[in-house]
Amino acid sequence: MFAEMQNLNEVTLARCLTPSTAVDRPVLAIFSDASENAYGTCAYLRWWIGSDDDYEVRFLAGKSKVAPLKPLTIPRLELQATVLAARMYKTISKELRLQVENVILFTDSMIALQWIKSPARTFKPFVSSRVGEIQTLTDPSQWKHIPGEANEADKVSRGIPVDELENEWKQGPDFLRHHEAEWPVDKVVTDQRATNEEKRKTQSILTMTEENGPIDCKRFSSWRRLVRVTTYVFKFIQLLKARTRKGQPKEETSTLSPAELTEAEKYWVKEAQKSLLVRYNKGEFKTLSPFTDNEGVIRVGGRVQNLQTVYETKHPALLPASHYVALLITRHMHELGHHGVATTTAKIRRRFWIVQGQKLAKKVKFRCVICRRNESKTEQ
Repeated sequence: MFAEMQNLNEVTLARCLTPSTAVDRPVLAIFSDASENAYGTCAYLRWWIGSDDDYEVRFLAGKSKVAPLKPLTIPRLELQATVLAARMYKTISKELRLQVENVILFTDSMIALQWIKSPARTFKPFVSSRVGEIQTLTDPSQWKHIPGEANEADKVSRGIPVDELENEWKQGPDFLRHHEAEWPVDKVVTDQRATNEEKRKTQSILTMTEENGPIDCKRFSSWRRLVRVTTYVFKFIQLLKARTRKGQPKEETSTLSPAELTEAEKYWVKEAQKSLLVRYNKGEFKTLSPFTDNEGVIRVGGRVQNLQTVYETKHPALLPASHYVALLITRHMHELGHHGVATTTAKIRRRFWIVQGQKLAKKVKFRCVICRRNESKTEQ
């Protein structure tokens, strides 16, 4: 080994990078390769010296690194080598006074090449950061694939005897001295499994938007007013439908009937129950024995079928506390006397069964200005 090191004194390189018969500007060719032990890169200048198929190649620079102690996969080591090649290109571009016509970066790893030509954000951090650096320093279109046997950087990653430095390592690969049409082309099928292993796992997010109907209930602060306005809208729609039919529509009065008000209430009850359908189908309300009546309203069951009272009291409509309609109903019942939480909840359950209704009634009472004023007077 020491004898080989002494032979390094006999290895010489031309200091002038420009041949005497060179024409036009050169092409910069940078190779990169990796093995389990090391990875590296080397660069050459390819000059055209006048004739159709006559080129001369000059060695420009080379660099290698020992593979890290932590084992890495071969594709990751190949990516490390391409990063080293991109950094060398940046250094050469900064220090070289010559203007090059074109830059070509070669790698024999199809996986690393596909990573370089893909968006960096789609990969895991290790690959993403290095691909991002490569794409910053170089143009992905400058990267080309080359067969392993034609990759001159293979000698950097695996090592060669000193005696062979005078051959291709010093003079560059043989194909660089020919026209580009004669360069080796290796059509390799990419290993999609190895490529996808480094891709970042994406999570699908479902966004649900609530579409408001013709009437936005959140614009009302009174349950009674919301029901009356809804009834007037329904009457107007029926009037328009009647006018489109043959014959004269019957005269409409501005008085609202109890049946019309009941239909408006059922409309809002059904709208509020839409958010309960998924939980209802999963059976989350089994303790309430819920069922759907003939009009499509979800009602609370139980053992009160023989109770001598109205149907809505025996089977109140089920409502979610999160819907704004439940808040309007609770506020409406509370304002009929400004009673306590238990009384307000009992009044509501004569017609409606609000999930966590007692908690909602407590919230309404706490925000009631009249109740807070009366409580302060009592304390005085």
